Amino acid sequence: MPRDNDTPAIPPPPDDVSPVITNVSVSDVTASGAVVTWTTSEPASGVVEFGTRPNSAHSTAENSGLVTSHSVQLTGLAALTLYYFRVVSNDAGGNEAASADQTFTTARVVPPPDQTPPGAVTGLRITSAVSDTTPTVAWDAATDGASGVHHYLLKVDTGDWVNVGDVTIYTRAAALSQGSHTVSVRAVDGADNQGEAGVLSFTIQADSPPDEEVDLEIVSVTSRVAAGSNATLVARTEPGAYCTITVYYKSGPSEAAGLYDKSADGSGGVSWTWKVGTRTTPGSWEVVVTATLNGVTTSKSAHFTVT
Repeated sequence: MPRDNDTPAIPPPPDDVSPVITNVSVSDVTASGAVVTWTTSEPASGVVEFGTRPNSAHSTAENSGLVTSHSVQLTGLAALTLYYFRVVSNDAGGNEAASADQTFTTARVVPPPDQTPPGAVTGLRITSAVSDTTPTVAWDAATDGASGVHHYLLKVDTGDWVNVGDVTIYTRAAALSQGSHTVSVRAVDGADNQGEAGVLSFTIQADSPPDEEVDLEIVSVTSRVAAGSNATLVARTEPGAYCTITVYYKSGPSEAAGLYDKSADGSGGVSWTWKVGTRTTPGSWEVVVTATLNGVTTSKSAHFTVT
C-alpha cells in the first residue's frame, strides 16, 4: 500500500493566459525619436512595432528581459512625420498580447540659435550741407545671412545709442554745434546680435564758402581696352569720401558689375575695375567720378577708348 508521500505530484495547469497591456503612452518626442512606455499584468517581453502607415509596421524596437514596466526608445525617425505604432508583449509561456494602434507626430527640427552678428556698417556719409546743424547721415545696408538685419543703432559723439529702425538714412532732430563731430552706426539682427559699428568724423561749418570742393583727382584710367576685356580707374580723394562712378557708352550708362559706390580708404584711395561688354561700340567714352564729404560733392571725368 503506497504511503502518502509517494503520491505523484500533480503538475500545474499550463499557462495559456496572455498578459494584460495597460498605460500605453508616448513621451520625450523629438524630431528624430520618442519613448514608448506601458505596463503588463505579469512579467513579459516588450516590443514596439512602428511605421508611417497604419497596419504596416516596418521597424521594431524592444527592451530586454521579462518585466512589468516597459520603456522602449525609438530612434532614427523623420521630423514632422506621423507614426503609427503598437506594443507587443509575450509572457514566459509564450502567450502574446498586443495593443491597439496608436499614433504620434515627431517634432520639427529646431535650428541652432543665431549667434553670428551682422556685417559691419560701411559707406557712412553726410548727405546734407556742411553748414546744416541737423545733419542727415546715410549708410550702406549691412548684411546678415541668418536672422536678417532688424534695425540700426545710431550714436552721435558720446551720446546714447538710439534705435532708428530699419532705415539707411537718418536726420538728426536736435541741432549740433559748429565744429567736429562723430556719428556711429551699427546693425542689429533678428536674434539681437550687434554688428561692428561704422564711424564717421565730420565737421559743421556754418560759414563755409559756397564754392568749397572735395579734393578729387583721377590718377589713372585704362586708356585703350578691347571689348570683352577689363578696364580700371584709380582715383584719389579725401579719406572717407563717398564715391560713385558712371561709365557712359553710346547705349547709355553702363550697368557692368564692379561699378558700385565706394568709400575712400584711410589714405583717400579708391578704384574700380569693370568688364567692357563684348558688344560695346568702339570709340572714346566718358567716365565720371564723384566724391561727397560733409554734404559737398565734386565730380571729375576722364575718357578711355574701346577698340
